[in-house]
Amino acid sequence: MLAAAPAEAQLEAIDVDPTQGEDLSDGWRCSPGGAQGACDGIDVPDGQRSVPVRAARTFRLENAAGVALSLGHFAAKAKLTINGRPSRRVGPGLVLVSDGLVAGTNQAAIEVSVSTYRNAPPWDRRVRVGPTRARRTGLLEGKRPDGRPFVLYVPAAASSGEKLPLVVALHPWGVGLWAYVGARIYGLAEERGFFVLTPDGLGNSLYNREAEAEVLGAIDHVLATQPIDPDRVSLIGASMGGAGATTIGYRHPHRFASVASFFGDCEYAMGGYTGRALPTPELRRAASPCSLAQNARHLPTLLVHGLRDRVSSPRETTRLDRRLGQLEFPHAMVLRENDGHTLALFDRETPRAVDLALTSRRAVRPDRVRFSSPDGGARRAWWIDVVAARDGEWAEIDVEAKPADGTIVIHRAENVRRLVVRLSESPFDPSRPPSTPDGGPPVEVVP
Repeated sequence: MLAAAPAEAQLEAIDVDPTQGEDLSDGWRCSPGGAQGACDGIDVPDGQRSVPVRAARTFRLENAAGVALSLGHFAAKAKLTINGRPSRRVGPGLVLVSDGLVAGTNQAAIEVSVSTYRNAPPWDRRVRVGPTRARRTGLLEGKRPDGRPFVLYVPAAASSGEKLPLVVALHPWGVGLWAYVGARIYGLAEERGFFVLTPDGLGNSLYNREAEAEVLGAIDHVLATQPIDPDRVSLIGASMGGAGATTIGYRHPHRFASVASFFGDCEYAMGGYTGRALPTPELRRAASPCSLAQNARHLPTLLVHGLRDRVSSPRETTRLDRRLGQLEFPHAMVLRENDGHTLALFDRETPRAVDLALTSRRAVRPDRVRFSSPDGGARRAWWIDVVAARDGEWAEIDVEAKPADGTIVIHRAENVRRLVVRLSESPFDPSRPPSTPDGGPPVEVVP
């Protein structure tokens, strides 16, 4: 029997008990492989995107009754063979094998594709054999009440009673929920005590429209069900996920503490790989982080790119860096001369992104709000709601609260019919509604 982690609301997985049995994580050999058959640093020939690889290991069991083999988590599909039996497809996700094992010598063999992005099997190689039990920490798959799946890393510190930070890791193009299996971020989550959520990006969506709603829905669900500090939610992502982190973060800046984008786009071009997800100029602009950068006044941003990237040009990151610099908004850019479009770069700079996430807090009642949006679904930021004069067109406001003298200053308002100030969420004293300015769009103050 081949078992998988259940996707129940309680976030529980049946896995080999980590306190019993034997750790088989080391000793795997790959063919073709790297130096001396190691499974890391596998070379993909020039002109190819991937190469098939077979990983194998032998192990002994004194008694095969009542034990299972946990092969850990896979980021992609693989073929598994146990003791020469016909191979079967497994993954992505947790792979637990409870049949085909024998007393004596056993061999497990896995066939996977190794890409230039990883240069290693898409697998965390956390392998153990022994009796099973339920676990509620580590990497788990869950479902929201509406059936939508997500992956959540739950650190041991979640039982401390404290509310912990959440890092939302948006997956790249061509992969899904398990994209960051084997990445450094999960080890850091355990060491430093934070949750990592990977929502479903709905395929190669560029995190547009329905995919944005999917991400926000997954965040809302884990905020409601896990001990997470709502003021310490940050976005991170690589490639499509990096651009998605800035897009969603800048469209909803009041929800997040920080953003980290690894080799993501800044301005999407028409046609090409973006054509299906963003078929019109309006959708392209609405999803382009450079078009939304003016919303990032209170959202610290980290940008990372490798200068040898042949998939997403480093110009995309330098363009966004320049735009944020012109606006004098908090941000940093890291360019690595010898790196390309790889998970290795993501792993190398993830500690920097985690440091930003763990030292940042969401701005709650900022005095000044600058915000623009192309649609009615994202026209709320902090204590301001924007009612557009013309639907379907961009609306922009730049509003400053002056609590000392109880006034509101409108520095900029384009395509704005009316502004709504939510007093209880503003910097003003709730018992003293502010006076509204003469001229410009009318301002409605609500409790």
